[in-house]
Amino acid sequence: MVRRMREMTGLLRAVAGLYEDLLVVMGRERQALIRFQTAEVAVAASEKEKLLRRMEALEKQRVTLVDTLARDLRVPAAALTLEFLAQHAPDPIPGELRRCREVLGRLVGRLREENRRSNALCCNAVELLQGAYRLLQGFMVNVPVYHCGGGFHAARLSGKMVRDEA
Repeated sequence: MVRRMREMTGLLRAVAGLYEDLLVVMGRERQALIRFQTAEVAVAASEKEKLLRRMEALEKQRVTLVDTLARDLRVPAAALTLEFLAQHAPDPIPGELRRCREVLGRLVGRLREENRRSNALCCNAVELLQGAYRLLQGFMVNVPVYHCGGGFHAARLSGKMVRDEA
């Protein structure tokens, strides 16, 4: 069981490392969004996909390990928290498990904040585009399009006649 708990701490450290990598990629993605660098946004999205696939693999390992530890400790898997493990582990594993819990909690908070910032950025960009579209629609009027000879274009188009006083 001690070996499995050490395996759990190693797995959690690996997850924390991927979270840190994800934070870096999300920061680059946000900066690319701010600068309208679509190629960099696409690269960041690809990197995030790779990281998420690696996280998924680690999560499957974690679930399997939790099930095994729960069976060893004779408790339901849902009751097996890091604090519970720390309370039932021999020294020095409890300190390692608690550190993992603190680090992961802090990283999840940072990921949520970064996600909130990127979401706000995208929502603001959409609002600006919608406002610009409405503004442009206000300039459009439903009048016929004139040819330079004074005739009307037969198609259903709209436009304005502009006269230069210069």
